[in-house]
Amino acid sequence: VVVPLPPDRHDVVVAFLSDLGYEAFLESEIDLRAYIPVVRDSQAFRDATSQAVQRVAGAHPLAFHVIPARNWNEEWERAAVPVVAGRFVILPGWSEASTSGKVPLWIARKMSFGTGHHESTRLALGFVEELVFQGASVLDAGTGTGILGIAAALLGAERVIAFDIDEWSASNCMENVRRNSVSDRIRFIHGDLSSVSESDFDLILANINRNTLLELLPDLSGRLNERGSIVLSGLLPGDRDQIIRSAERLDLVLADEASESEWWAASLVRARG
Repeated sequence: VVVPLPPDRHDVVVAFLSDLGYEAFLESEIDLRAYIPVVRDSQAFRDATSQAVQRVAGAHPLAFHVIPARNWNEEWERAAVPVVAGRFVILPGWSEASTSGKVPLWIARKMSFGTGHHESTRLALGFVEELVFQGASVLDAGTGTGILGIAAALLGAERVIAFDIDEWSASNCMENVRRNSVSDRIRFIHGDLSSVSESDFDLILANINRNTLLELLPDLSGRLNERGSIVLSGLLPGDRDQIIRSAERLDLVLADEASESEWWAASLVRARG
């Protein structure tokens, strides 16, 4: 679907279309293009898409097209530039650009989310910098490209479990793990949270979306050790109260929060009696 929309409105529309099931996005100065497997296409789905866009961005004429299968990230790789995020400089997987004293983080994206260009990823990376310590154990939920788990390993985490249900993530994440020379510290699991047997993590990272985060939060909480932190990103400021209420029901409290543009992220810890 092609949405004629200026760049400053793309992020909020991406969030809502992601909840509908759109898997890939291509941005330009004049529009936003969202992609989904053709087997999901139907008139009802197109109507739901139109309603979602209208709800968050007003009425816009949408154009739906069926296109041949292709790797939509080729355009991104051709145009990708390094992104500075705190201590990191995030580079395309094939880049050999200077890191200027920053920690290099090479990320190739193959149909998976997470390159550092998005605010929610940068917000989560900020918490990774703050909370990872030497020898930490980390769970990266919905890892996508693996960017958060890899960042944790580069900063000293000893054991990182990264999982995702996306088939593209399986190869993409491990490609990035090898490129960043952290294969000895990261294990990828292709599946959902129930596929992960480990618990007692020092840090749990989840940059997904509100509905999925709320669904996963009870199980994530059960896998956190007593002194650990859960980082939630991929949220909007309007999600804050609901997230905090849900956390409190699990004996979790807000430890810190951050925002960038229209995005919000938080770290949660166990309530101290």
